[in-house]
Amino acid sequence: MLALQTESLSKFSEYGLPGLIILTLIIAVGYLFKVVHDYSKSDRQRADHFGEAFMTISKDQNETNRKIVDVTEKIAEQNKNYHDDTTRRLEEMPEKIIKEFEYRQLRQVQQNNTTPAP
Repeated sequence: MLALQTESLSKFSEYGLPGLIILTLIIAVGYLFKVVHDYSKSDRQRADHFGEAFMTISKDQNETNRKIVDVTEKIAEQNKNYHDDTTRRLEEMPEKIIKEFEYRQLRQVQQNNTTPAP
């Protein structure tokens, strides 16, 4: 075992400073690869979370828009009914006024005829 360690150490010493630099670069590249992988993994998770949140917001917004459209249609229908009712009443008003006028005249004539003579 000691022989194996000395053999490894002697091989390492053969390469010297360039070997140490290469080994350091390999370790640094491995570390950077791991860091980039971790960042990309967290970015993917964040993107998935934001995607789900966006879908939820979109669904809620669509539901809200649907409710707004329903309320707007209901208001438009009420306005149309009010307009139609007002138009109908305005068209009937002259006839009602004439009937009321005739009724009052008839009533006045009847009252004049039913009063006893002095």
